[in-house]
This record gives sequence, C-alpha cells and structure tokens, in this order.
Amino acid sequence: MTDCSVNSLINSSLITDCSVNSLMDSSLITDCSVNSLMDSSLLIDCSVNSLMDSSFIIDCSVNSLMDSSLTTDCTIITSLLNPSTLTSEVSESGVSCVIVVIEEIPSS
Repeated sequence: MTDCSVNSLINSSLITDCSVNSLMDSSLITDCSVNSLMDSSLLIDCSVNSLMDSSFIIDCSVNSLMDSSLTTDCTIITSLLNPSTLTSEVSESGVSCVIVVIEEIPSS
C-alpha cells in the first residue's frame, strides 16, 4: 500500500509526505516528510522501519539553512545477524552523516 501527498506552496516552498507499508517477509514501513522553505531553506525528516529478517531502523533529519549551510544528522539502530557497514563522514561545509548499509547473504 502506498500513500503519497505532495503540496507545493509559494515559489519553491515544497511539502512532501509519503508513507509506504509492505508486509510479510519484506515488511517495510517508510515515512518521509520534506519541507522546503524560503528558497534554499530545506528540512528533511525520514524514518524507515524494516521488520522480520532484515529488521533495521533508520532515522535521518536534514536541515539546510540560509545560503548553502547544511546540517545532516542520521541515527541508525540495527538489530539483526546480517553483516552491516557503518560510514560516518564530516565535511568542512558542516555536513555530518552516519549511514548503515545492511546486506543479506543468500543461503547457499
């Protein structure tokens, strides 16, 4: 089931809210909202919940304020036996992000 709504407001002001629910083996819940305010001012907040075998939780928020100053903060909680890689980067422009990539190894 997919439910998405998009609202465009005054110039480049944009609001996007989408939720996706997939059940059973690949049970997945995605909820994302994007708020773009006053030209380059941007707010992104996304949360992803995947249950069962590849259960993991991703929660990210992005705040872009005034000019090109950008702040990214991501928090990931994993609870599974599958291998995962953790990447954390901080750039001079003030961008910091933590990404967890989870790979499932097919049983052979």
